[in-house]
Amino acid sequence: MNLIKFNGNNSILPNLFEGELTYLYIINSIACFFVSIFAIRNFYYGNYLLAITLSSYVICSAFTTYQLRKHRAQQSQINLCVTILLFALYLTVFNWGVSAVNWFYPVVIALVFILPPKTSVICNVLVLIGISWITFEALPFIESFRLTFSLFLSMLISYLVGAHVTKLHRVLQHESISDPLTGALNRRQLDQHLTQCKESYNNHKIPASLLMIDIDHFKSINDTYGHDVGDDVIVGLVKLIKAYCRPDDLLFRIGGEEFILLLPNTSLDNAVNVANKLTAQLKAEPLIEQSVVTVSIGVAQTRDEADSNSSWLKSADELMYQAKLTGRDRVCYDS
Repeated sequence: MNLIKFNGNNSILPNLFEGELTYLYIINSIACFFVSIFAIRNFYYGNYLLAITLSSYVICSAFTTYQLRKHRAQQSQINLCVTILLFALYLTVFNWGVSAVNWFYPVVIALVFILPPKTSVICNVLVLIGISWITFEALPFIESFRLTFSLFLSMLISYLVGAHVTKLHRVLQHESISDPLTGALNRRQLDQHLTQCKESYNNHKIPASLLMIDIDHFKSINDTYGHDVGDDVIVGLVKLIKAYCRPDDLLFRIGGEEFILLLPNTSLDNAVNVANKLTAQLKAEPLIEQSVVTVSIGVAQTRDEADSNSSWLKSADELMYQAKLTGRDRVCYDS
């Protein structure tokens, strides 16, 4: 399976150039095959400009497909293919009559999923204006209006369907990477971000630190107040942590009452200050009325280029357990 992300397109809609591309290659191959036949046919009938334009589209499309397979495709190459194809379609209408307008229907739908939103809207509006002008010149008003309006509806429905699919995709994506109770990131996302921080340290000596956070006596909280209150404590802790986080800081829930706060571009001293402020704020803003909820925190910083993500996590975890063993409600770090 060929899974890639086409970075040249910032569309908010589902993009045909992102994800599994096998079916796109099949569709494009079939399209190029038939366009090649049309090109040969137009050479035979003496429509040389149209034939050359169609041939140019096949060549450009094949080259862009090759670039996609090599992960080197740019949006400008897609735009060039679209421009050539639209020019070829207008030449087809000019050479073969208004009946060739039907070829615009699949194209305007495809533009919704190929081009960035603004570009696709501009192209489709220009297509609609062009088709309206051609059909109003060549057909009775009712037939022209019917054709133009049906083309407009095809565009509109494509945008609405695309936007709906995008919304569902974003919801599923968010659910796949976040904890449903707290909204914090889940453990599956942790290794990727740890690796990024390690690379920044190895390549540019930019430090990063992580806080291993565990709620003290959480089982007693559940036993005394009930699991609903326990959930409220977890949610309240996450809100408190996020309130004191920078936009680039990342919070992960890795267990029932255990969290990791990853602080990119943060030295050990600054990370310890963050941890101390967090423990102090928990006492200032109790998560349970008439009862103080405390946490034990282990703080570890990237140090050795040879260290792995697991050794970094293990270091923070051991420091957190040291905080537990030495009385809880404290911050331990390896100086």
